[in-house]
Amino acid sequence: MSHYFIGTICGTSADAVDVFCEGIGFTIDETRRVFDAAATYNLPVKAHAEQLSNLGGTRLACEYGALSADQLEYLDKAGVKAMAETGTTAVLLPGAFYFLRETQLPPVAALRSNNVPVSYTHLRAHET
Repeated sequence: MSHYFIGTICGTSADAVDVFCEGIGFTIDETRRVFDAAATYNLPVKAHAEQLSNLGGTRLACEYGALSADQLEYLDKAGVKAMAETGTTAVLLPGAFYFLRETQLPPVAALRSNNVPVSYTHLRAHET
């Protein structure tokens, strides 16, 4: 099913492309294909990555000059370095961390010590 999204979503009137690169989402290869398609349309990219494991999605996103990388609980030193070098903003979601009962904290100290811009956000239930 992911191949459908890669071929269609990037061609719409989107203003950016955001990919969930994770074992239960897009693979690294699929994420690269999405980012390549985004580049064709001059769309900036974002990634939700390293939330449940470290697949290298953040480093890949940084190769494409990502605006941001979100979640990041399993981000490694190479990912932090890539973010610092590209100025990619780390978006941390403490609400998701607690909701999922995650035990791995994102590397906040490493992000700060490497001068990676950090933003915090939260999950919000849909208002009716």
